[in-house]
Amino acid sequence: MLESKYGYEVKELNREDSLLLFSRHAFGGKPPPEDLATLSHEIVAATGGLPLVLMVMGSLLKGKEDQRVWKQMLEKLRNAPNTTVQQKLRMSYDALEHEEQQMFLDIACFFIGTDKRIASYLWDDLKFFPISGLAKMFVRSLIKYNDNNELIMHDQLRDLGRSIACPADKKPCNCSRLWDKEAMAVLGSKGNEYIEALRLDKDGSSKFMEQESFKRLPKLTLVNMNPLDFAGHPEELLCELRWLKWESCPYSFKATSVHLENLLVFDLSGGNIHENWEGLGSIKMERLKVLNLSSCSNLKTTPKLSAFKSLEMLILEYCRNLKQIDPSIGDVKNLVSLNLRYCVSLTKLPAELGQLKELEELLIDETDIKKSLHG
Repeated sequence: MLESKYGYEVKELNREDSLLLFSRHAFGGKPPPEDLATLSHEIVAATGGLPLVLMVMGSLLKGKEDQRVWKQMLEKLRNAPNTTVQQKLRMSYDALEHEEQQMFLDIACFFIGTDKRIASYLWDDLKFFPISGLAKMFVRSLIKYNDNNELIMHDQLRDLGRSIACPADKKPCNCSRLWDKEAMAVLGSKGNEYIEALRLDKDGSSKFMEQESFKRLPKLTLVNMNPLDFAGHPEELLCELRWLKWESCPYSFKATSVHLENLLVFDLSGGNIHENWEGLGSIKMERLKVLNLSSCSNLKTTPKLSAFKSLEMLILEYCRNLKQIDPSIGDVKNLVSLNLRYCVSLTKLPAELGQLKELEELLIDETDIKKSLHG
């Protein structure tokens, strides 16, 4: 699993520093107003001086002037076990709308370190309204972004999300999101209609490839699996799948027909594919928005791209042996972002790139393309 880039904030603050941190998030650094001063002190005391709880509670109460709201929050904090940080943080999760809660759980379980734009393709398709949802979580200090627009979550919030998605007292088949050992427990069983997302190790990936496993996961929207191949003819299965991350996918492709009619994000980063890899032709992906081929060292030219009419993001970062962009890229009329960072063997761009009227982002850092453009 990807880990948070924040350190743990476990050292308790004294009362004065706690009030300063809380006020920074609740009142923009100003002292509490007179009518909320007493309640502010009481809430600060109830947090136990835990920095993350102070930040989240302050952000949650920011802009709220009704004392009844503050008193309700104070009561909830006092009722939470003093030793359980997660119980205090749970209040911020409970205050989110249902769609926002689903996004929070996705980030905690799968999307830490993921570009928020890529994750938003999934959420937008599920009608989760990611722009407003991410904004609310950011304002409430539940998420942050790094310089690359990647989603970041504090370790304790990550653990909260994972404990909600898969509680210790719940059977795995009744959980919405599972990974590795927990995922293995459900693949051969029946009654998995609640499962929406899986992260699989190598053994889990092997069991998942059995067609009966497909049929037992009717709501599956996200899969992160290891280097195994689709087998047989899994037609009309996985029809709800929106996100497929295939780690170190195989050099060959055995399946003759795979129809992932709703797939939006296909992540083959670090895989063994080459420009003639049959998977991109055999897997039907009419709605695909993001194709991630980063760190595919066998690629010397990009695959034929004409079939990807809906593609908006093409990621080729760290394809160090890539020497050519296939002219078919001119057919990808909806392309918005092309990432060629660290493609050190690439020296020029095809003329067909000029046909892409929607292209907003061309990333060519650490390539020789800049030299040719300025030459």
